[in-house]
Amino acid sequence: MKEITISLSKKKIILLFFGTFAFVILSFWSAQTAEIQTQYDPMFVKIISVAGIIFFGFNGVYTFVKFFDKKPGLVINDKGIIDNSSAVNAGLIKWENIINISIIKMALDHQKL
Repeated sequence: MKEITISLSKKKIILLFFGTFAFVILSFWSAQTAEIQTQYDPMFVKIISVAGIIFFGFNGVYTFVKFFDKKPGLVINDKGIIDNSSAVNAGLIKWENIINISIIKMALDHQKL
């Protein structure tokens, strides 16, 4: 069997990085303005803001590191399927552990929006 490799999309990683950066900035701004807003308890806003800074900050660091990762996102070979596409990589999934493979076509119907 010929080995098939699918690389990670650098464009999507860059978009994800800038998205997480925007959410870190938004969370930081929210923490700074927690005292002047009147809709929610300021302590609640600060807690949610800090959680956003931590979560999206780690996500930003992960996407920055993943941008320079040279490993392909998915490899299909004689041994099985090697998943390197996310933070919780499955690693090697051996063929004997795979019961079924099917192709599913997904599309967004813009007319129903």
